[in-house]
Amino acid sequence: MKKIKKSRLSVRTLAVPVSFNQAFGQFSLRLGVTGEYNFPAISRFKGTAADGGTVKEWKNGTRFAKDIKTNTFTYNFFGALSYDDVGVYFKYCPVSVFQDGYGPQFKSVTIGVVVGLGM
Repeated sequence: MKKIKKSRLSVRTLAVPVSFNQAFGQFSLRLGVTGEYNFPAISRFKGTAADGGTVKEWKNGTRFAKDIKTNTFTYNFFGALSYDDVGVYFKYCPVSVFQDGYGPQFKSVTIGVVVGLGM
């Protein structure tokens, strides 16, 4: 690849969450862990081609690659604290999606708002 115009990485997962829920009057707390099986990742990018690698040609100048070195199994910790029907949600993934030595190594953190889920 001499010049990349667009790129996209898709990782599809099958997740199994296990959680503990506790209510304290109108407050509620949820804590848990999610085990995830990651299906093989797919990377698509568009650009000008250079010879080499395991990258296959796809139509209209798009390039397509499979066999990206991702971890087969990952896990997340999650929790939520809510009052009535409004709360705060967090998720932390201590395992990188990519295997050691392949791709960027990062840990993800997600924080959000929970509305009307009746925890």
